[in-house]
Amino acid sequence: MPVIKDFFEGPPKQRVTLKNIDREPGWTYREFVQATKRQATLGKHWLDWPGATVSFDVQTVGYKDKPLEATGWVSRAGSGERVKDLWGIVTTDGVVANTEDDSETAAIWLPTPPHKGKYRVTVAIYDQGGSRLSQLNGKPFTVRAH
Repeated sequence: MPVIKDFFEGPPKQRVTLKNIDREPGWTYREFVQATKRQATLGKHWLDWPGATVSFDVQTVGYKDKPLEATGWVSRAGSGERVKDLWGIVTTDGVVANTEDDSETAAIWLPTPPHKGKYRVTVAIYDQGGSRLSQLNGKPFTVRAH
C-alpha cells in the first residue's frame, strides 16, 4: 500500500534565522565595493565615508532558489531610534539558498554615525514581497570621533 502520509505533509516549513553579527570598522564604502566586487549603489558622496563591514550568518529552510534580501541600519543603542543622518543609507546583499536547508555568511556595509555616542547595528532579511522574515540586533558599539 502506498504511503499517503508524504502526500499530506506538504512543502517544508519555511524559516530564516540570523546569527553572529560581526561589525568590522575601518572600511570606507569604496573599499567595501572594491573588496566584494559589487556595484556601488550609493552616491559618490558616500565612497570615502568611514563605515564598517557587517557580516552575519543566515540559515534558511524552505527557500531553495528563492531570492531574499539582507539589509541593515544603524540605531541608537539606548532608544533603538534609527540615526536620522543615515536614514536610507543602506546596502544590501542577496541571499539565495542552494538547498532546502542552507547556511551562508553574507555581508553589507553601513556608515559610521557622524556624532559621538553608543549605537547598534540591526540586520534584517526580507522576501521579494517586502515581508521581513528575520531580524537581529548586533552588540552596541561606541563612536568616539568621526
